[in-house]
Formats: sequence, C-alpha cells, structure tokens
Amino acid sequence: MMFKLTVENIRIALGSIRTQLLRTILTILIIAIGITALVGILTVVSALKNTLSSNFASMGSNTFNIQRYDFNIQRGGRERKKVNPIISYQNIREFLAIYEYPTTQTSLSFVGTSAAEVKFESEKTDPEVQIFGINEFYLENTGTEIENGRNFTIFDIQNNNKVCIIGSDFLKSLFLNDNPIGKTISIRGVKFKVVGVLESKGSTFGNNQDLRILIPIQVAR
Repeated sequence: MMFKLTVENIRIALGSIRTQLLRTILTILIIAIGITALVGILTVVSALKNTLSSNFASMGSNTFNIQRYDFNIQRGGRERKKVNPIISYQNIREFLAIYEYPTTQTSLSFVGTSAAEVKFESEKTDPEVQIFGINEFYLENTGTEIENGRNFTIFDIQNNNKVCIIGSDFLKSLFLNDNPIGKTISIRGVKFKVVGVLESKGSTFGNNQDLRILIPIQVAR
C-alpha cells in the first residue's frame, strides 16, 4: 500500500512537471544560478582573506609603523587639513633610546628621492629611481625578501658603508644577463657596491616596488 502511494505521488509530481515545464526549468535555473553565485562569492572572500592574512603575516605579528602623514578632520561641519610635525632624526634617536626591550627590532627608513638616475658602466636609467635609506632591520620588519645576495649588517649601518640593495627591475636594464652582486653602480656621482637583489614585488597604485634602491640610512641622509 505504501509502495503504491509513493509511486502515485511520483507520478503526480512528474505530471505536474510536464504540465508546467517552463516554470520548472526557470526554477531549476534560478536555483542553480543562486548556488553558483553563492559559491563564487564565498570563494572570492576566502581568497581575499587568505591574501590579506599572508600579507600581514609577512610583516610580523608584533609589528607597528610610525610615520608622519596629513589627514582631514571635520569640525563644525567644515573640513580642515591637519599637518603633523615632521619626524626629525633626533626624534628617532630619542625613540630608539626609550624603546629598548628584549628581542625588539626597530627599523628605520625614509625616501631620499624618487627621481634618481643610476649608472653602471656605459648604461644608465631614467631619472625615476626611488632611493630609500634604511637600517639593518628594515627588510625583516616589512616582510621584504632578498632574492640574491645579502641584507645589510649592523657594521654596514654603523660604518656608513657605500653598499646597496637593488630592485629586481635593474636586472632587465643595467644588468641584463649579468650578475649584479659585487658590481659598482653610481647614484648621483656616489659609487655603491651591490650586495643584494630584492625579490620582485611588482607595482601597486602606480608605485613600482622593483625600481628602488636601498642604502644605509646615514649615507642617505
């Protein structure tokens, strides 16, 4: 009896589908599109979450940044631009003296120029190279990797050695088919020995991360 009832229900259901075939097809399509869209959205969100997590993880779980920046504030319905005071090198030295904790690594960096011309033998770049002054902890604190060569040592920083770490784009211009490690380049008439090549990071918001050169911070000053 139960079997006959089940068969009869299936027959009625199939008959209903045949009589309303268009509605059935549309319903199935809507459900399929909805499920596909939901799966796609969840996949994209998961990928973005993994990307952000990996980027933050590369910077270190206990890393924070201090920098000068301008921002706008609202007061009485009117927008006003607030400009923070410039962080001087003396401010940095005072911070370093105070912020002394076990296992602490304080990195220093600033942009010396964004319009430098770099020369190697008879080759030279356009005047669009960024020159960064850094200390020995900059690469580790910012999650920047060395592709070839080495990082600066504390002796490079303290002795103001004329050494540099170059971006990967210079392998396509100045050092095409040549190993740059140990070579000497010229930045605005000052000669620097190449000790490392950075891993490629590409370009973000028009800022080419691979067209930069890192030098000891006191030399950059």
